[in-house]
Amino acid sequence: MPCNNSPTEEFHISEIPSLHGYVAIVTGGNSGIGYETTLQLAKRGARVYIASRSQDRVNKAISDMKHDAGPLDLHFLKLDLQDLQSVKITAAEFMSKEPRLDLLINNAGIMACPYELTKDGFEIQWQTCFLSHHALTLSLLPVLLAAVQASGNMNRVRVVNVASDGAFLMGPKSINYDDPNMTSLTGATAPWRRYGHCKQASIIAAKAITDRYRPSGIIAFSVHPGIIKSNLQSHDTSFLGTLSRTAMKIAPTSTPLDGARTSLFCATSPRVVSAAGLYLIPFGKVDPRANKWLNDDEAVEKLWQLASGQLKRHGFAIDELPKGRAPVAQRRDAAQTNQQLDARVRQLEQLLGNIVSQMPGERRAANSQASGDFASSEDALPRGTSPQNLTSVSPPTGELEVKPGRMVSSNTEMIYVSGSHWTAICSEVEKIREHLDRGEAATQVDSDQDQSQSHGPMLLEGVGQISSIETIMADIPPKDVVDRLVSRYFNSTEPSTTGAENFQYKQFWLDPKSTSLPWVAMLFGVMGMGAFLYLRVQDDLPGNMGNPKDLMELFQRRSTECLLLSKYSTAPGTYSLEALLFNIQGEFIRRRDAHLGVWILGGIAIRLAMRMGYHRDPDKHSRITPFQGEMRRRTWALVLQLDTLTSCQLGLPCLIQEHQCDARPPSNLLDDDFSPDSTQLPPPRPETQMTPVLYTITKAKLSSIFRTIFNQVSLGRTEAYDEIMALDQRLHSTQRAMPPKFQIANPEDSITVAPYVLIRRYNMELLFQKSRCMLHRHHMAKAYQDPTYNYSRTSCVEAAMALLTHQANISKEIQVGGRLYRDRWFVSSLERHDFSLASMIICLELSSRSNEPSEPLGPDDQRGFLKFSREAMVEALESSRRFWEALKVGSNEARQAFDMLSVMLDKVSTNPSVQDNPQLPMQLDMNDSLQTQISNNG
Repeated sequence: MPCNNSPTEEFHISEIPSLHGYVAIVTGGNSGIGYETTLQLAKRGARVYIASRSQDRVNKAISDMKHDAGPLDLHFLKLDLQDLQSVKITAAEFMSKEPRLDLLINNAGIMACPYELTKDGFEIQWQTCFLSHHALTLSLLPVLLAAVQASGNMNRVRVVNVASDGAFLMGPKSINYDDPNMTSLTGATAPWRRYGHCKQASIIAAKAITDRYRPSGIIAFSVHPGIIKSNLQSHDTSFLGTLSRTAMKIAPTSTPLDGARTSLFCATSPRVVSAAGLYLIPFGKVDPRANKWLNDDEAVEKLWQLASGQLKRHGFAIDELPKGRAPVAQRRDAAQTNQQLDARVRQLEQLLGNIVSQMPGERRAANSQASGDFASSEDALPRGTSPQNLTSVSPPTGELEVKPGRMVSSNTEMIYVSGSHWTAICSEVEKIREHLDRGEAATQVDSDQDQSQSHGPMLLEGVGQISSIETIMADIPPKDVVDRLVSRYFNSTEPSTTGAENFQYKQFWLDPKSTSLPWVAMLFGVMGMGAFLYLRVQDDLPGNMGNPKDLMELFQRRSTECLLLSKYSTAPGTYSLEALLFNIQGEFIRRRDAHLGVWILGGIAIRLAMRMGYHRDPDKHSRITPFQGEMRRRTWALVLQLDTLTSCQLGLPCLIQEHQCDARPPSNLLDDDFSPDSTQLPPPRPETQMTPVLYTITKAKLSSIFRTIFNQVSLGRTEAYDEIMALDQRLHSTQRAMPPKFQIANPEDSITVAPYVLIRRYNMELLFQKSRCMLHRHHMAKAYQDPTYNYSRTSCVEAAMALLTHQANISKEIQVGGRLYRDRWFVSSLERHDFSLASMIICLELSSRSNEPSEPLGPDDQRGFLKFSREAMVEALESSRRFWEALKVGSNEARQAFDMLSVMLDKVSTNPSVQDNPQLPMQLDMNDSLQTQISNNG
């Protein structure tokens, strides 16, 4: 297929994620570009082997790197690229030391050498720059595949061939298959043309490797590093060589670090996955000039066969199976028949994990209401029904349908999500589903999984060799710097896992060496959050501490090591739970998307908390002081929210069974109201009075009803409608009882409030509207066949439109000059899940309207309750799509949402059957309808 996928933004070194657990090889990693590539990989936690002929030069490079960057996991690997037998020995030696290989950077090379044959009979540049690297790659396939299997990530294991623009500027138009040594070339330009020839082969080889082994989880790239000052041409004493060296001295050139950027981009970035097999230039852009070779399937296959033949003659065993590739002619024919929309839908299918099952009765004919505008939820009730007697409404049949959720599969895993999760809803959207149900063959499109999501939490994946306590303590910055980081955290508006009074910061500085490891782990967690708060508002770190992301990563590693050394999971003590919660918070902010590992860590925290009795109210236990008890209640409230929100985010059941817990919510008290010396707690302040813990208390109440709703709708059956309506009344009562400080009555009234208050209002409002969506989602689908459930349909659509309105407003406010610009990081994966849920509900509504008749069905037709027009909903989805488009680089979830909305909007815009009744009045704009809905709900 044609290869035109290109990352849209320039890559920066700061984007390199944590590489803890990675094993890498960099050939020629002791100098120039290779040196910087090795250094950056090792600084992010990778174990790196420098493959080179000279151990002395490698040892010198390792010494220099460690002097500049501190302890690094670096090793020497002997390799002579001008000897194919050495390549075999190198591969065997490596595989005797390591069970896996995640990254192979084929970086070493020579340039414009005079004609010479190696001992193996190949032109020296052809073998050094291409053939030996190709042989090394194939020889290391067992450990590359082992890394795929160990990580379970189909986009983690990568090969990078460092090529050059010399392939275009100096090389032939195509590979010389008859004479790859190019023996007939003469003249001053001959060495340069041979150089271009071998670099062309390296470019094509990356495509060939990707074609064969991508289905097995190995992808490859070729890169041009740029014009770099180096010693590659030092051997060329000809006039052309001298001219070249002179030009390099006076012309603009890049530093070796800049030269390494594109290699590092291809090796580590999740953004580059869609460009696998392609040729990239500084700094992370696809160069289409190479496509004349890469799109030529015969040329790619021919190079593979040429190299295979050369290596077989020297005793290499070559995998003959063209894995994952259909015959060339078949692929060409398929490419000619694919339509653009079909290709996008097939990509969507991969992004959603090949959803293949459909529960009985959930594919809706949707033929009970006509299109038009929704009125308020009360207008949607069956005739003769009032809001007061809603709980008496029962389903028309006595049978409760089963709603088992969805099993979502991909080529790497199978996962379960409940029926309330947004990815399950998309199965019911006919505009998307009709393409997902097609049985026609399709060219596989990989999911471009965000590689950062594959890096599990350090506590689960490990940090390699755990540092000594002395090394850990040495990474605590000077006290004046720590003071500012700690102050930034405790003076922020973020809900805290521990109170400042409970932190015992002064005692630490009196005798740091005697401090317990869990407390030190907590300190690193606090400093990590402090660094994050500096990063969030783009303030410089105190004390010239450098890049906040690097500092956060270091603090997270040290926090993890302290927890591991303290045996937190088998011998938990004071501060163990608080330290673990800080560690989980650090993992949460390290990634853009939801991650299973964070949920698993949350499960560990829950079990640890219950083991330590946090779920039981401390008043019943005399050994717990009033101060300790209140701090435990605050911590348990955060644990409950962690369980609820992360479980919902992944569509998985909550772990805590509240009927087994009796811990009361925390009291609305200022930190100054009580102390470790208090013999009893004072009466709580009224909830009209702001305290640091009031937001936690208020959110805990709303989270409790949300938790009840989520648990109810996640059951393996559909609830009786009276249960749904009882929960609906509880939800609205809880929302009306919230302190006015946390309610959005009118966005216009929020102009004068502090940004942190506005953020909290949005958080509470999003949780409320999400609760409505989840509560009524299943019965919304029933309403397309039975008007008994019209209230659920209107409630669901109203809530979804409210969420999309908030998404649009938040998107505007986090832009430069907006009220939330300095706090824009608050839009986390939790909030993005809410917006995805809302988008899928509106897609479901639009899809169902396309199948509804435009004429009344009879005297009982109840289309008078319709409110939001098709245009208003499409406009909301288009606004949402723009939001996801801005976030999709580096976020798999954002990319999924963008692709799904694009498919839906494309189908809606081209489907004449999705029309509103032209006689119905135009709908108010989304803000007006939102205010109507909020006022109707009290």
